[in-house]
Amino acid sequence: MPNSTTSRQLAIIRAQYEAQQAALNTRRYDLIKGLIESPQAHWCGVSERTLKTLRSNRALLCSNEYGCNAPVTYVNQSAYYFPRLAPQVGSLVEHEGFGLGIVDGAPYPAANAGMAVSVYFESVDRTATIFCDDLEMLDGDLRGMMTEQDETIASRATRATIEASKAMAAKYDSPEQTEEEEDADDAAFAEFMAEEFDMD
Repeated sequence: MPNSTTSRQLAIIRAQYEAQQAALNTRRYDLIKGLIESPQAHWCGVSERTLKTLRSNRALLCSNEYGCNAPVTYVNQSAYYFPRLAPQVGSLVEHEGFGLGIVDGAPYPAANAGMAVSVYFESVDRTATIFCDDLEMLDGDLRGMMTEQDETIASRATRATIEASKAMAAKYDSPEQTEEEEDADDAAFAEFMAEEFDMD
């Protein structure tokens, strides 16, 4: 069967195809433009755009005009708080104002201002809270997937208490308990609460 498509019809099909490809490329670009247009600007993982916003917020918070009532720009914590990319305790770092220092604590998020860490500066004999993006790493490692327990995570004993409480609560959800089992559970729960929270 001979091809009956005219050159005009081919031109229309080609134009439609190109328009579809342009729309598809626009959607693809929208999905990745955050990575392309705002590349990582610092070793602590913060993008250039976020870093500018955080530093602008800090300047406003430290200004005499506004102070703690500064009209800061909201920054989602997930855009600047990367504990894996913070320096480990004991790492040698340098700060423009304080000079050489040794990281002295775990990182934590400072709302709309950045990821902060405690650093001991021997030259001024003091520990100061410094934003990671204001530090230069000289020696040491980033925290990465370190196994040490972070201070912000509940201790093993606390987690065990929580798990015991959940297990006790789960028993009460079971509809197949006899009255004797329920009475025994009530007594065990009362004893547990008295021991854990020093109740009389």
